[in-house]
Amino acid sequence: SSSSSSSSTVIYDPFYCSPDATSRMSRAFGSRVITNKPRDFYADVASSTVPPFDFVVTNPPYSSDHKARCLDWLTSPTGGLTGVGFACLLPSYCATKSYYAKAVTRAEGEGFKSFVLNPERRYDFDHPTGKGYEQSPFTSSWFCAVKEDVWNDVKNAYEGWE
Repeated sequence: SSSSSSSSTVIYDPFYCSPDATSRMSRAFGSRVITNKPRDFYADVASSTVPPFDFVVTNPPYSSDHKARCLDWLTSPTGGLTGVGFACLLPSYCATKSYYAKAVTRAEGEGFKSFVLNPERRYDFDHPTGKGYEQSPFTSSWFCAVKEDVWNDVKNAYEGWE
Protein backbone atom coordinates (compact mmCIF):
# COMPACT_ATOMS: atom_id res chain seq x y z
CA SER A 1 0.00 0.00 0.00
CA SER A 2 1.12 3.54 -0.71
CA SER A 3 1.11 6.66 1.40
CA SER A 4 -1.93 7.24 3.58
CA SER A 5 -2.14 10.96 2.76
CA SER A 6 -5.34 11.53 0.77
CA SER A 7 -3.65 13.87 -1.73
CA SER A 8 -1.12 11.18 -2.59
CA THR A 9 -3.52 8.25 -2.55
CA VAL A 10 -2.70 5.93 -5.44
CA ILE A 11 -5.74 4.75 -7.36
CA TYR A 12 -5.03 1.79 -9.63
CA ASP A 13 -7.03 0.65 -12.64
CA PRO A 14 -5.50 -2.62 -13.87
CA PHE A 15 -7.44 -2.68 -17.15
CA TYR A 16 -6.15 0.07 -19.41
CA CYS A 17 -8.81 1.86 -21.41
CA SER A 18 -7.51 5.11 -22.82
CA PRO A 19 -5.85 8.33 -21.71
CA ASP A 20 -9.37 9.78 -21.50
CA ALA A 21 -10.25 7.29 -18.76
CA THR A 22 -7.30 8.44 -16.66
CA SER A 23 -8.30 12.09 -17.17
CA ARG A 24 -11.86 11.34 -16.09
CA MET A 25 -10.64 9.49 -12.98
CA SER A 26 -8.29 12.38 -12.13
CA ARG A 27 -11.21 14.82 -12.31
CA ALA A 28 -13.50 12.52 -10.32
CA PHE A 29 -10.98 11.82 -7.56
CA GLY A 30 -9.23 15.18 -7.41
CA SER A 31 -5.45 15.36 -7.22
CA ARG A 32 -4.94 11.67 -6.58
CA VAL A 33 -2.29 9.67 -8.38
CA ILE A 34 -3.91 7.48 -11.02
CA THR A 35 -2.12 4.36 -12.29
CA ASN A 36 -3.69 3.21 -15.58
CA LYS A 37 -1.07 2.11 -18.07
CA PRO A 38 -1.23 -0.15 -21.16
CA ARG A 39 0.14 -3.25 -19.44
CA ASP A 40 -0.91 -6.89 -19.32
CA PHE A 41 -2.57 -7.07 -15.91
CA TYR A 42 -2.54 -10.87 -15.75
CA ALA A 43 1.18 -10.95 -16.63
CA ASP A 44 1.80 -8.40 -13.86
CA VAL A 45 -0.07 -10.62 -11.38
CA ALA A 46 1.85 -13.73 -12.50
CA SER A 47 5.21 -11.98 -12.18
CA SER A 48 4.29 -10.07 -8.98
CA THR A 49 4.85 -6.73 -10.72
CA VAL A 50 1.48 -5.08 -10.01
CA PRO A 51 2.27 -1.43 -9.22
CA PRO A 52 1.73 -0.28 -5.61
CA PHE A 53 -1.71 1.21 -4.90
CA ASP A 54 -4.07 2.25 -2.12
CA PHE A 55 -7.41 1.73 -3.85
CA VAL A 56 -8.53 -0.07 -7.02
CA VAL A 57 -11.19 1.38 -9.33
CA THR A 58 -11.76 -0.76 -12.39
CA ASN A 59 -14.12 -1.82 -15.14
CA PRO A 60 -12.72 -5.15 -16.38
CA PRO A 61 -13.63 -6.67 -19.74
CA TYR A 62 -16.95 -8.50 -19.45
CA SER A 63 -16.03 -11.24 -21.91
CA SER A 64 -14.63 -14.67 -21.10
CA ASP A 65 -13.74 -15.23 -17.44
CA HIS A 66 -12.46 -11.69 -16.76
CA LYS A 67 -15.25 -10.89 -14.28
CA ALA A 68 -14.50 -13.88 -12.06
CA ARG A 69 -10.72 -13.52 -12.40
CA CYS A 70 -10.86 -9.84 -11.53
CA LEU A 71 -13.00 -10.42 -8.41
CA ASP A 72 -10.70 -13.28 -7.42
CA TRP A 73 -7.66 -10.97 -7.56
CA LEU A 74 -9.49 -8.06 -5.92
CA THR A 75 -10.39 -10.22 -2.90
CA SER A 76 -7.02 -11.90 -2.61
CA PRO A 77 -4.94 -11.02 0.47
CA THR A 78 -1.94 -10.68 -1.87
CA GLY A 79 -3.92 -8.77 -4.51
CA GLY A 80 -6.61 -6.13 -4.20
CA LEU A 81 -6.91 -6.53 -0.43
CA THR A 82 -3.39 -5.15 0.06
CA GLY A 83 -4.95 -1.67 -0.29
CA VAL A 84 -7.82 -0.09 1.64
CA GLY A 85 -10.46 -1.25 -0.82
CA PHE A 86 -11.83 -1.45 -4.33
CA ALA A 87 -14.72 -0.49 -6.57
CA CYS A 88 -15.30 -2.75 -9.57
CA LEU A 89 -17.92 -2.01 -12.22
CA LEU A 90 -19.55 -5.23 -13.41
CA PRO A 91 -22.88 -6.34 -14.87
CA SER A 92 -25.44 -6.36 -12.05
CA TYR A 93 -26.18 -10.04 -12.67
CA CYS A 94 -22.75 -10.90 -11.24
CA ALA A 95 -24.33 -10.59 -7.78
CA THR A 96 -26.12 -13.89 -8.50
CA LYS A 97 -22.95 -15.78 -9.42
CA SER A 98 -21.04 -18.17 -7.15
CA TYR A 99 -17.75 -16.38 -7.90
CA TYR A 100 -19.25 -13.19 -6.42
CA ALA A 101 -20.44 -14.99 -3.27
CA LYS A 102 -16.95 -16.48 -2.89
CA ALA A 103 -15.35 -13.03 -3.32
CA VAL A 104 -17.61 -11.44 -0.69
CA THR A 105 -16.94 -14.24 1.78
CA ARG A 106 -13.20 -13.92 1.27
CA ALA A 107 -13.15 -10.10 1.54
CA GLU A 108 -15.25 -10.11 4.69
CA GLY A 109 -13.05 -12.86 6.17
CA GLU A 110 -10.07 -10.55 5.65
CA GLY A 111 -11.71 -7.66 7.57
CA PHE A 112 -13.36 -5.81 4.68
CA LYS A 113 -16.94 -4.58 4.45
CA SER A 114 -18.49 -5.37 1.06
CA PHE A 115 -21.34 -3.46 -0.54
CA VAL A 116 -22.92 -2.76 -3.93
CA LEU A 117 -23.68 0.65 -5.43
CA ASN A 118 -26.34 0.81 -8.12
CA PRO A 119 -26.08 3.86 -10.40
CA GLU A 120 -29.21 5.98 -10.68
CA ARG A 121 -29.17 5.62 -14.45
CA ARG A 122 -27.96 2.95 -16.83
CA TYR A 123 -24.36 3.21 -18.03
CA ASP A 124 -23.57 2.95 -21.73
CA PHE A 125 -20.19 1.69 -22.83
CA ASP A 126 -17.96 2.34 -25.82
CA HIS A 127 -16.33 -0.89 -26.96
CA PRO A 128 -12.61 -0.31 -27.54
CA THR A 129 -12.75 -1.77 -31.06
CA GLY A 130 -16.18 -0.37 -31.97
CA LYS A 131 -17.88 -3.75 -31.57
CA GLY A 132 -20.70 -4.48 -29.21
CA TYR A 133 -24.14 -3.03 -28.69
CA GLU A 134 -25.22 0.57 -29.22
CA GLN A 135 -26.82 0.38 -25.76
CA SER A 136 -25.73 -1.95 -22.98
CA PRO A 137 -27.96 -5.05 -22.82
CA PHE A 138 -27.71 -5.11 -18.99
CA THR A 139 -27.44 -2.80 -16.01
CA SER A 140 -24.17 -2.38 -14.18
CA SER A 141 -23.33 -2.04 -10.49
CA TRP A 142 -20.25 -1.07 -8.54
CA PHE A 143 -19.13 -4.05 -6.44
CA CYS A 144 -17.09 -2.59 -3.60
CA ALA A 145 -15.20 -3.48 -0.45
CA VAL A 146 -13.33 -1.33 2.06
CA LYS A 147 -11.40 -2.11 5.21
CA GLU A 148 -13.75 -2.16 8.17
CA ASP A 149 -11.79 0.62 9.90
CA VAL A 150 -12.71 3.06 7.09
CA TRP A 151 -16.26 1.77 6.58
CA ASN A 152 -17.84 4.46 8.79
CA ASP A 153 -16.04 7.19 6.84
CA VAL A 154 -17.37 5.76 3.57
CA LYS A 155 -20.85 5.24 4.95
CA ASN A 156 -21.00 8.75 6.45
CA ALA A 157 -20.02 10.22 3.08
CA TYR A 158 -23.35 9.01 1.71
CA GLU A 159 -26.40 9.96 3.75
CA GLY A 160 -28.95 7.24 4.19
CA TRP A 161 -26.63 4.26 3.65
CA GLU A 162 -27.37 1.24 5.77
